[in-house]
Amino acid sequence: MTTNSKIETTLPTRGVAAGWRDVWDDPDDHAELRARAEAIERRQMARVEIIGRRWQRQIAAEQARRRRGGSG
Repeated sequence: MTTNSKIETTLPTRGVAAGWRDVWDDPDDHAELRARAEAIERRQMARVEIIGRRWQRQIAAEQARRRRGGSG
């Protein structure tokens, strides 16, 4: 229970110790979200690079096969 102006309440009260926090009291989570997004982007780009190399090898092999007269 929180005491606010001599009135006991069971709900959190603004501006009282252990009451609800104001928005401006919250920690800055933008830096953490930005770091997470950048890490996800790095993983995606690494995967794209790997897949791109595989596709390039497959395309080159298919073109070589077609030049030799094999079936595609």
